[in-house]
Amino acid sequence: MLDNITPLNEVLAEEIKPILEGNQKVVEGLNDNYSKLNDLYLLKEKELEESKQEAEKAKKYNTKMLVIALVSAGIALASLVASILIAVL
Repeated sequence: MLDNITPLNEVLAEEIKPILEGNQKVVEGLNDNYSKLNDLYLLKEKELEESKQEAEKAKKYNTKMLVIALVSAGIALASLVASILIAVL
């Protein structure tokens, strides 16, 4: 008769086992999600860095174009003034 009695720790172990297995699956799923999110974050970080570099290049290019435009406007104004002075004299 005593052989039919199961110790309490074995009963608890059998009841807890499915819960632990379920928790393990949840942890594995969370680890997988974390890995995917981390990969996405690293990709976005790389894209941001590339965008910053492109913006810096565009800023330098735009500054050069502004200088060229101002020099051209100055030359055009000087030629207009020279034409007027030549016509007057």
